[in-house]
Amino acid sequence: MKKKKAYTAALAAIMAVSSCSFPGAAPSETVAETAAATTTTAASEVKTADEAETVTEAAVSEETTTVKTTITTAETTTAETTTTAAETTATAEEVTTEAVTEEAQTSATTKKPGLFDNIGVTTTLAQNEGIDSSGNKYVDVVFDELPTSYDEFIALPQASLTTVYDTAAMTVLALCFYPSDPELSIKMYEYVSGPRTINNTEYSFIKDRFMDYDYVPRSYFTGATPANDYKPSEPYTVRVSENPYTYENDGYAKMFLTSGGADTERFVMLRKGKDDKWYLWEQFILVGIREPKSNSPWA
Repeated sequence: MKKKKAYTAALAAIMAVSSCSFPGAAPSETVAETAAATTTTAASEVKTADEAETVTEAAVSEETTTVKTTITTAETTTAETTTTAAETTATAEEVTTEAVTEEAQTSATTKKPGLFDNIGVTTTLAQNEGIDSSGNKYVDVVFDELPTSYDEFIALPQASLTTVYDTAAMTVLALCFYPSDPELSIKMYEYVSGPRTINNTEYSFIKDRFMDYDYVPRSYFTGATPANDYKPSEPYTVRVSENPYTYENDGYAKMFLTSGGADTERFVMLRKGKDDKWYLWEQFILVGIREPKSNSPWA
């Protein structure tokens, strides 16, 4: 635009000179000199306009290059920041995984001692339910973890006492605590007995049963035999069976339990409450069984 204006100004000047005269000079000379001067000035202005345009174009080119460089630098910085963030996240995930693994290992090593941890060795048995060889129904009641307190005992799923199988198994579990904590065991025993009144004769009978041996209740857990000092296998399971006479009396249930130290089944009598729960009415499971191998004087 500047170059165009310069050319226009020069042409106008030449035309103006050609139509004017100056005092004291020959017209032809004056015109020639003036025209030459004007032409030189116009050329100078044109040159100046060209240089200005060149400078402007160079400035624009330099600014464009600067912007591109800035964008490239910003993109590079963003990419580096993203990579660093990803690496930081990956490192955090690795640390978290290591922490979780360490916590799990610590938890495994600090597991509370179980009720039967100090007895013999363990075997394995899968849980199941079905019909036995005599055609009677049985249910394996499985305790994933054994309680260590009364609160944990009543928090067990089986503590709802909604089935005859659960109540029978909970009775066995309650009596297993007597050798280590008689008071706790009796409290658990009273829980499974529900609204029934327990007289002093029954309390004395339970106490007498544990004076000479402590292994009878745990013998009803699967895997507990004389050979391993009646240490149950895991998962801790009590098999509870019924027969054609189990529900002979309305509102009562006679449930059978198998001991690893006896050839015949023992039983508990349960009674159904108004709340539809089954409570312990009588028990006949604290009777003598074969001694553990470690107690026997014979090979």
